[in-house]
Amino acid sequence: GSVLLFEIDGISPDRVGELLAEKGFCLRTGYHCSSLAHKALGTINGGVRASFGIFNTEREVEMLCNEVAKIAVG
Repeated sequence: GSVLLFEIDGISPDRVGELLAEKGFCLRTGYHCSSLAHKALGTINGGVRASFGIFNTEREVEMLCNEVAKIAVG
């Protein structure tokens, strides 16, 4: 699939989204119109959603992963 939903322990999805936006990434945060799905997944505070398309490059995905890792490590 081209959609990735994730959370980082100890940091709200909104804050993760803000930090990634500062680096030029555009992601959605929150419950994404599906609070019951978040309950089932255990993402009770919502999540961060990255959607990839045909025009995204491997390099862009790597850059996002690197930034997420930096946020997770602190």
